[in-house]
Amino acid sequence: MVIGLGIDVSFAEKRINFVFKSLSQSKKRNQVRYHLTLKKVFEHSPDQLIIPEHIKDCDYNYETLIEHIRTESNQAISRIPILVCIEDENKFNLDNYIKRQLDYFAVNFSSSPKVEDFNDKFDEKAFVTYKQKEFYKEPYNLGNHDKTNLWGSLSLLKSLSHIYPDNKDLLRGISELEDNLSDEGTYFKRLISELNSTNVDKASIGRLKSESSKLTKISNNKTVLIIEDQLKDGWEVAYDLFFRLSSNFELVLFAKNERKAQDIINETNNDKAKNIDLVLLDVRLDKDRNTYSQDESGHHVGNLSGVELAKWIRGEMPTIPIIAATASNKSWTLEALLEQGINGYWVKGSPNLVTNAEVGIENTLALIKKLHDTLRWEQETGHWQNELYRIAEVVNEVYLEGKGLPIFHKHIRDKAKSLQSLLWRSFSPFSQELSDGLQLNLAFIIIYSCMNDLVEWACDKEEIDPGLVKWKTLGDSNGVVDDELIAKVKKIKVSKWDDWEWSIPNIDKKFERMPDKKIAIRLLTVKFGESGDSKFSINHKKQRVVFMNKELTLTLAEFIILSHLVKNPFRVHSREYLMNIISDRSHGLDITMFNTHIESIRKRLHELDEDNEYIKTYEGIGYSLFGGSKIREFNRLTNKRNALPLIHGKRLPSGSGSELKFDNINISDIDSLINLLGSLADRHRNLLDKYGG
Repeated sequence: MVIGLGIDVSFAEKRINFVFKSLSQSKKRNQVRYHLTLKKVFEHSPDQLIIPEHIKDCDYNYETLIEHIRTESNQAISRIPILVCIEDENKFNLDNYIKRQLDYFAVNFSSSPKVEDFNDKFDEKAFVTYKQKEFYKEPYNLGNHDKTNLWGSLSLLKSLSHIYPDNKDLLRGISELEDNLSDEGTYFKRLISELNSTNVDKASIGRLKSESSKLTKISNNKTVLIIEDQLKDGWEVAYDLFFRLSSNFELVLFAKNERKAQDIINETNNDKAKNIDLVLLDVRLDKDRNTYSQDESGHHVGNLSGVELAKWIRGEMPTIPIIAATASNKSWTLEALLEQGINGYWVKGSPNLVTNAEVGIENTLALIKKLHDTLRWEQETGHWQNELYRIAEVVNEVYLEGKGLPIFHKHIRDKAKSLQSLLWRSFSPFSQELSDGLQLNLAFIIIYSCMNDLVEWACDKEEIDPGLVKWKTLGDSNGVVDDELIAKVKKIKVSKWDDWEWSIPNIDKKFERMPDKKIAIRLLTVKFGESGDSKFSINHKKQRVVFMNKELTLTLAEFIILSHLVKNPFRVHSREYLMNIISDRSHGLDITMFNTHIESIRKRLHELDEDNEYIKTYEGIGYSLFGGSKIREFNRLTNKRNALPLIHGKRLPSGSGSELKFDNINISDIDSLINLLGSLADRHRNLLDKYGG
């Protein structure tokens, strides 16, 4: 069959039109989509093909079309005789070398085409030489970033096809991206062919399945915001399928520029029903692609739109995890992003690096692990940062109501920023071994220091005599809410430096320095009316719980849950952990039954004390009990602080001159501490609101 492509010829048995892509309105031209056009042609299995020399008002080149035909993987198609119909032989100018080479592989030219003008001669040896020299050249109009953005989206989906080989949406997405890339030139057609031809080790596929499964579990019911300017070039298709198949994110939001991203974030901040759990941020957004060289040497990287946007997001959502997805693997790009507090960094698959399926899988694994590790660490530690920021807001609200000083709001907020920076710092394997727990130890110390800020914030300082100051606060330790004494501070010597003497009610000893621990305990006693005893009493043998001197009616599962929470007050326990300890001692239960038990316990406690909420829920994390002795727990945490290793998490062994017992902080210790601080801030604010006038 003879087919005329975009041209009418009397002996052609069929005419097929070109497929076009509209370019910008300013250019007012169409662009031929060579690959899609040829897919239409080859559906009819032609024996010979007639093509035009040029097309009016269109980006078209017959040599490019010939290159696409001759590089097809199907040899019956790639060897088809081609006749180029030229409009005017006198004006037609073709290099003799090229014309002679084309003549070797079944290409001819004619201004008055006839069937006998077709050239069936095909010299395979000459063709191989010419193809190696003239075909598969890198697109001169694309920089490294553009090539990576085009290739990276396809390599991401091709990796997923190894674990979801029959998924129709995935296969459709891959086909769409392959068509788009193939239209960019035979350079990408060759890369696609090489990617498709490589075998993949089963172990690599197994690791991909395993890591995807982990990400699916931890991303349940979460929302991710993807900020990417090249969504229409393949990333919207790629990310949509990736997050649908490899995770369990409930909502995937897309923003193609800074303004759209800012609108989404502002809208989320203004609507308590909405939430964003993770941001995946492209570093070089649309306005940068023409501003700076795509192979910049680092001079302007601090001004890149993605870097500036990361800074803005940190101001609006201080604790949200941000992962940079970038086509740049330059160290200065990473450094600029780290300065703005990003939490992860993923380099998109470059055509120079992802040249086979194995490397593509490793690149996809890097993204999956980065997402999983970021979400896991945020799940374990994110509520510490959120709670410190919340406590700072409580302090600020009290100040705005004229009942406090602004400085402590700033102190706590600055410590929240320091905590955030510490928690997301990338520790190398060597530094992790050297620190031996240093990261959590430092986090604990930062949070613990907020107790002094809360003590000073909660106390009014009244000078009753020259050189004698009383620290007082609202409390109900005696069953009646009134101003209660926390400490007296007396000036005992006037010299170049003033010396002060501290005294605390019910303690005979005088202190030369501020006894911060004892003042904190006194404040807790005054605020919560505790002597150090818990409101709960547990009899494990009889499986009984007494709360505020009254026995609670509980099922076995409810007893197991509550007794465990009472034994470990203020610490956050995951739902999975609590369900497991029930399964060990009782019959198995599902999530619905477990939630019913939690609500039943809350109801029993509320019946005896309707003013306090004892079981606190941390969405997506777990539960903690606020009803244990705060004084006892604060004492325990203070002892742990005093036993912290000072240098790299290590101490000399016993017998070497140091007989102290040293211990690193764990996550549950910090859970307990942050909850205790939060309950103290809330208690003081509530007393002020109710009795402070």
